[in-house]
Amino acid sequence: MEISATDTASARTELRKLASKLRSTADEIDELQAEGERLALAVAGLGERARRGEYEDQVKRTEAELESKEAEIEARRQSGERAGQILEALPRPPRRLLPLNFGA
Repeated sequence: MEISATDTASARTELRKLASKLRSTADEIDELQAEGERLALAVAGLGERARRGEYEDQVKRTEAELESKEAEIEARRQSGERAGQILEALPRPPRRLLPLNFGA
């Protein structure tokens, strides 16, 4: 079987078209890969910001709880001081009225 010059030229033209199409496809793949990498970084950044937000919320809740507990402690301390002041202000019974044996 003999191949003519026309067939050879036609085959070269087809090969050039295919090569050009392959280059275009390779360029599209490169662009899509770069876009995928940008999207992956964006998603990772969003995840990091979400985690940071969760940590910040947890810190705020913990700080609020700490403030509440400190206020409760302070209120109890003040109550104790007031109770002590009230006891100190009460008149003292004469010694002779106090029982000499406690619990015996």
